[in-house]
Amino acid sequence: MTLKTLIICFAWSIVFTSCSHNRLDIDISEVKTGSYKFIRLDSLLWVWSVNTRDTDTALKHIQNLSSAQRFALSSVIPVDSLRNTNAQKRVIKRYIKNADIAAALGRIHSLYTPEKFGRLKTEIDILFKHYAYYFPKDSIPNIISFCSGWNYAFAPYRNNLVLSLDMYLGDTCSLYKYLPFPKYQIAKMNPDYIIPDLARALLLIKTDRQQAADFLLAHAVFYGKLFYGIKALIPKTDDRLILGYTTDHMKYLSQYEHQLWTYFATDNKWFVQDLKVIRAHITEGPFTAAISKECPPRIAMWVGYRMVTAFMNRNPQITLDSLFSIQDPHRIYEKALTDLEWNLK
Repeated sequence: MTLKTLIICFAWSIVFTSCSHNRLDIDISEVKTGSYKFIRLDSLLWVWSVNTRDTDTALKHIQNLSSAQRFALSSVIPVDSLRNTNAQKRVIKRYIKNADIAAALGRIHSLYTPEKFGRLKTEIDILFKHYAYYFPKDSIPNIISFCSGWNYAFAPYRNNLVLSLDMYLGDTCSLYKYLPFPKYQIAKMNPDYIIPDLARALLLIKTDRQQAADFLLAHAVFYGKLFYGIKALIPKTDDRLILGYTTDHMKYLSQYEHQLWTYFATDNKWFVQDLKVIRAHITEGPFTAAISKECPPRIAMWVGYRMVTAFMNRNPQITLDSLFSIQDPHRIYEKALTDLEWNLK
């Protein structure tokens, strides 16, 4: 290990131990979110699945839905693309008589009771207040809960976000055994991930025109900003849920943080442009094979999250909105280190 690498590791530890004030601990008691709506389209679908012969009523309901609700339905019941009424009724019947869909709707109905939905809405309201605090010029979207047939978790439509509850039925749900999802993904398909995933969806929509440059550091910083933003929106949520890691993953990171930083600092790995190398460190999976089977997946994203956290702790004048406008990853990388008054170059 070189002297420069040792200094980097020591400096990096100071970044996270010297900043005692939590800048994400904010007062949202007076923040207004506007009059967003929470629409339970999944409940209507459940009623249809119970009354499978009543396609006439179902079609009338669809025709009276808002454009956002019809957009949600279009992925599974594309009635707007069909001009013939009989054809429309057939696609409705095919959806609501599908045994897997009916089972998913039944599971949603039993799992997401009015009481549980009340608690979920409270958590969403707290998330939206944080979002409004950091991005006061942005509008707050309506939420439409739905059953997409496992096509997606969230989908945006104008000022709406469609939440597919069949993606959050619990990691022990028997339905998931018959679907082509890997175990590491099923582990995150439970209600605890709705709020972190919603925060992620909001920020991805906000940054949808931003693209990381073609070297590893740029990808790490891009996702580091995303994870930091999620933490800002839900500051009381454990990093394990924000990152999508297991308890063992978090223990590994605590034990090997310095070694991981050394790994990326060696041989200028941060500036590698080889797509295979980049993907090896940011791709989803059960682990980061380039390092070890114990190393959590997407490990470069996590180190990027640590970089951005250090950068923001050292620069309290930079707002969350301003953070996302920073396009040069070198600025975050270098500032997080040079603010410690170490000459690492």
